[in-house]
Amino acid sequence: MTRQFFFVVIPLMYLGVGIFIGWVYFEQQDRLFRSHVGNFFIQGRWESDDTLRSLEDLRVDSRYGYFPLGEVNAVAIQDTDGMIYHPSITGYKVISDEEFIVEFSQGFSLQFFSYEDGIAIEAIQDEMPYSVEQVYLYFELNPAATLLQDGIDTRLQLDGLNYAIEGNFEESRYLPDSKQISLQWVDNVGFDRLHISSNLFGQPKPFSQWVNDTEQIELWRDRYQSTIDRYLSRAKPYFSQRYNAENGLWRNLVENKYEFNLPATLTRLPVKYTDLEFTKLWGEIQRQDLMAHRDFPLWLTPWSGQIVSAWSTAQRTFTTKERSWSQQINQGNSIFSNKYVYVDVAIAAPQLIPRITTLARSVRADDTPAIILYKIHFLLQALKNQNSRENITAIQRQLESLERHIVFLKKGIYILFDDKLEIMTMLDYVLLLQAIETSPWSISYRNQSIVTAMRESLTLGAIDFSNPNGEIPRYALWNDGRPVVGDEYIGLEHFYSLFEPLRELPSVHLAAVGRDQRVLTAADNVTIRTLSPELMELRIEYQSRVSHYLVLTSLIRPVVDVSINGRKIAASSSLEQVKEGYFYDKERRLLYVKIQQSADVESVRITIEPPPPPPPPKEDEKTQTGTAKENLKTKEEPPTVVEKGNPKKKR
Repeated sequence: MTRQFFFVVIPLMYLGVGIFIGWVYFEQQDRLFRSHVGNFFIQGRWESDDTLRSLEDLRVDSRYGYFPLGEVNAVAIQDTDGMIYHPSITGYKVISDEEFIVEFSQGFSLQFFSYEDGIAIEAIQDEMPYSVEQVYLYFELNPAATLLQDGIDTRLQLDGLNYAIEGNFEESRYLPDSKQISLQWVDNVGFDRLHISSNLFGQPKPFSQWVNDTEQIELWRDRYQSTIDRYLSRAKPYFSQRYNAENGLWRNLVENKYEFNLPATLTRLPVKYTDLEFTKLWGEIQRQDLMAHRDFPLWLTPWSGQIVSAWSTAQRTFTTKERSWSQQINQGNSIFSNKYVYVDVAIAAPQLIPRITTLARSVRADDTPAIILYKIHFLLQALKNQNSRENITAIQRQLESLERHIVFLKKGIYILFDDKLEIMTMLDYVLLLQAIETSPWSISYRNQSIVTAMRESLTLGAIDFSNPNGEIPRYALWNDGRPVVGDEYIGLEHFYSLFEPLRELPSVHLAAVGRDQRVLTAADNVTIRTLSPELMELRIEYQSRVSHYLVLTSLIRPVVDVSINGRKIAASSSLEQVKEGYFYDKERRLLYVKIQQSADVESVRITIEPPPPPPPPKEDEKTQTGTAKENLKTKEEPPTVVEKGNPKKKR
């Protein structure tokens, strides 16, 4: 019996216990769930393939952190009335090797995406009983990760790499204080998809695809208003440190002193006054037909013999320069390698303009984005002098050739050339698109909404690279799917007009450059004395101080719409026969300018005073509401008469 017990019963007991343990283990394994989907590791306990046994069992892990979706209040939904709801998990579906969905009650779902360089999360609502405004997900960061914040963006640093945590429209974000990811609803789009990615810009796609997408989802400016506001809040303090609005001077950070910076004051308007550099400041004046392209305000130069010497040398060597310019044109694109070269040639040697125009119309394989922009700019200027349909066709062809350098990335549109993001060229393109939109010629380039969206996207894409001082780099190298910003930055004053309203910008009339380094105002007395047919002297008296300047007559440009004895005359290249005209002062007040010429024709005095009041409107007798007594009182008031000898004395 004992022998039978040891050799039969005990083995049977061990076998029974083993079977029981195996059965328990098998049952538990049937409900324990572990799965890899791309960069995600999902684990939970399930009753079957489609139903979760318990909400507390679900957890989604990634190398950046984990989502404890099964914990209480880990998922919160806020409706438009501010009410908070906590849904329960109802299902789980794998869409592909890189994508899965977690379903919740009340018609709500979360979709997880896995990319080579990161992950993304998007909320989905389907016939929910309330309107969702925001979704909060509890997200526990990887302990080895470091959170970086600069007041604008939130980034995650892990294993030597930086990962952005932001939404497509920068509405969805990570809230470090509450350890939550906020998924924001965006009108006409849906929930803003949040990315945790080392590629800050997503994947590029062709420009034609971007056009198709934009036609489906229009990019309105108010979506990006938060981006612009955040940039301005960072840039304005730096701008106020550099620019003094009272005297129009900019502070030199190197020498720590204020100086007159004309290109900055004119907001990227260079000496050669090309329309490519015109911003809102001068665009408004042009729209009012107060100033034509060649009628740039007086360009004053400090008293120096060098200007006379330089002018004489230029006259003697003009033939040599013309030969050099012709050689540049023969070489092809070299004349469009710099925006100032072709402007110099067109101004100094108009006889070469037809050859330059022919070159600008051509599309070459070695055209860089900047060269293409310069060609388009030149053709636009040529249209002002010759309304040629051939130029309009060439502009369209050049715009299409620029498309091969344009890529759409998550943050917007970028110009990519030889693995380099041409950031400053993007801003030049914005200004060029503005000129195309406001041009009187029918240049059919996609459609108006597409061009508007492109301008906004280019601008926002450029400011995304700005440093804490508000400066924007010239370029960024494209390396392994990520941009590496170059070390050459452009100061804020050169593009501030793209983001700041016109009234906040400095403005100039008569462009006074010289010792005083001021802008001419109504308090100035200016006398011009003719030294020769090519040279004039300016004497400016201000607050008992006298300043002298030499001016080449070829650089003097009066305003258009001037008149002699009430008769309008065409704009000329000097002050001869010009008696009066309108200018803007630095406060953007319209001034009335009178030029008085002496009998000996040796000196000219410029008197600046407020513009004459407009004539009173003629009221219709049938619509007059005033009493007869008030009308009589108005008629009896004596008119203000300005004496001819003293324009500021009234009687």
